[in-house]
Amino acid sequence: MFATPAGFKHAPVSKVLCWTITFSTLLISILNKLEKFAIIFETILQQLQFSRIITSQFFFASCSETLFGLLLLYNFRFFERHMSTSKFAPFILLNLFTTCFSELIFIVLFPSIKYFAPGPYGIIFSLFTLYYFTVPVSQSYLIFNYRFTDKMCTYFLGFQLLISNEIHSIIPSICGIISGIIFLSELGLKNWKFPPKFNHFFKMYI
Repeated sequence: MFATPAGFKHAPVSKVLCWTITFSTLLISILNKLEKFAIIFETILQQLQFSRIITSQFFFASCSETLFGLLLLYNFRFFERHMSTSKFAPFILLNLFTTCFSELIFIVLFPSIKYFAPGPYGIIFSLFTLYYFTVPVSQSYLIFNYRFTDKMCTYFLGFQLLISNEIHSIIPSICGIISGIIFLSELGLKNWKFPPKFNHFFKMYI
């Protein structure tokens, strides 16, 4: 894992995201309403319930996915500290837009897949793209002639989440990776940020 100070200090968007996912997952599990919010292709295409694509980004379907997902989001909060909240928030919004749009294309082109696993796979794997390309290896170890790095634990958690629902979680994860690559491209998206008052609001109330 990448060593950072404990807690969500200077990472209010990450804090809101983690608590939203936690409460949403618990609430949907307790009320047994998973089918009302999940990305089921037939329901979306026939009843035009496109809002499911958005709402499904904020809860997981199982305890193991929730655990791995929250651990990764908590670990990746250092991106918000490094970028500042005023830049990190537009990154999350851009990711939601590109992920939802990419998933909609998959729904239309490949209806045989039938459903996507709910959860912020797009957000997590777009952050993985940043993690892979921008965070250097600080330590490496040679074990039985195989080289391991201090980033391996994070990659292991990500791999577990990636394959948790086979193709149904792999495709949303790919959408997130695409979103991360778009963000890192030379389109000027890295310069997007909210005004300073946005940071002030989060410091005051979050």
